[in-house]
Amino acid sequence: MDFFKKLLFSNLLKKLQFLLFCHKLLITEKKMYDPDSYDAYSEFQRRDARELIPYITENMDWRKADNILDFGCGSGFNTKNILLPLVVQDENINPLIYGVDVSNKMIDFASVKYASPNIVYMQADVLKDDCEFPCKFDKIFSFHVLHWILDQE
Repeated sequence: MDFFKKLLFSNLLKKLQFLLFCHKLLITEKKMYDPDSYDAYSEFQRRDARELIPYITENMDWRKADNILDFGCGSGFNTKNILLPLVVQDENINPLIYGVDVSNKMIDFASVKYASPNIVYMQADVLKDDCEFPCKFDKIFSFHVLHWILDQE
């Protein structure tokens, strides 16, 4: 009988561990949809952006008035604090960056906390056929976005 009790206890413990994991995942996911929480808990994304964006932009040719799309801008932190300073290093460059996100909450947050004359934040779902932009883009950036797209096909 001890064997069956141990087996039952072991299975219950595994189920409890799984439920705790799911609960943590749910809490984390909720935080990532809340702009304040996303902004507070996105150091991983910021670290990657600090490393990758300079590497990507260093050999790009910039024109005076490039239109740039930041697809999936989230809270706007990377758009304003990492991408924009790299693009406007030359005083003759005056780009317009369109920070686009599917979440109205993120766009509202970014528009207030990370506003800039060189950034227009707008809500759009670029996966929809009816998505329209006010211009064509010279350059497009997207960081940590693909995992949010449910239909990968």
